[in-house]
Amino acid sequence: MADDEGVITFRASAIIDAPIDKVWEILYDFSKYEECRSQTLVSPDGHTPLPDQTPRPSVNLLLSARVPATMDDTHLAFMQKQSTLVYMHQCSRETYTMEWEFMPGGWFMNARRVQTLSVMEGGKTRYETRERFGRVGAWFVRLVLRRDLQFSFEAMAGALKERAEAMVEES
Repeated sequence: MADDEGVITFRASAIIDAPIDKVWEILYDFSKYEECRSQTLVSPDGHTPLPDQTPRPSVNLLLSARVPATMDDTHLAFMQKQSTLVYMHQCSRETYTMEWEFMPGGWFMNARRVQTLSVMEGGKTRYETRERFGRVGAWFVRLVLRRDLQFSFEAMAGALKERAEAMVEES
């Protein structure tokens, strides 16, 4: 999606006091995401989990998330638990980048998410994420879900920072 096609973009970042390989290990381990969302690599039909759940390019990913981010499923209102099928474009340890695109696309809405890690001075890691929504459906996201989605992006960055720094302290 070209930069000029977006209706709204969500961004979050964190400076993490942990080596980049440790942060990537956490970001890459989808099985540990269950506290606030699930991520399952699935067949092209979008329903059958793949035997190999290793993140990689050219596979479909079924994301289920709570918006805003919460650990409690008991009192979720309409639209708070959402599932989305996305296509993984990139998952590279060499560039420390994950990138996926919202599958339904078409005329109603498109979205592309990019997450990157980079080395900072003193052995720290910078985590950056952004997701740009476009087309007519993005106006709903902008008008109704804007605050909750931004909160969720910031919560993800904060949780990644907290988990990575705790792992470093434990080792």
